[in-house]
Amino acid sequence: MNEKWRDIAGYEGIYQVSSLGHVKRIARGQGTYLGLVLRPNYRTNGYTSVELWKNAKNKRVSVHRLVASAFVPNPNNFPIVNHLNSIRDDNRSENLEWANQSMNNLHAAKKHGAYRGEKNGRSILTREQVMKIRAMDGDGIGPTEIGKQFGITKCHAWLVTHRRIWKHI
Repeated sequence: MNEKWRDIAGYEGIYQVSSLGHVKRIARGQGTYLGLVLRPNYRTNGYTSVELWKNAKNKRVSVHRLVASAFVPNPNNFPIVNHLNSIRDDNRSENLEWANQSMNNLHAAKKHGAYRGEKNGRSILTREQVMKIRAMDGDGIGPTEIGKQFGITKCHAWLVTHRRIWKHI
């Protein structure tokens, strides 16, 4: 794919973004070089960002949002940019699409599998414990007592017994 460059909205004549996910400065500034591709910063969440300057004020912007805004049509005005291959620093325009939150969640679940039950890193209970909790509820034991036995709140116990969480079991 040939690299195409377009001005960044709000920074026309100062910065450009490419279809391959590069950002460069095209106007003179103090301590800058014309045409030099900016080195992206890797955030702790895996996304890349660059710092754009205008009128002595800086703004940190995600590279994937810059690429999508310049090269990916958004007829439905969706707010989220989704990486089709789920690689957060692959900011090529062909790898990006606009999505809403529901579409983004569905894509993640299809790509990685839903993180339910024990696969969810925030899970407190195991599958066996959930089965015991539901059996205890069936025997008439209340959520307060269940919570004490399993080290969870009575609210958490109620959510398990009423299948508000752990619905898949």
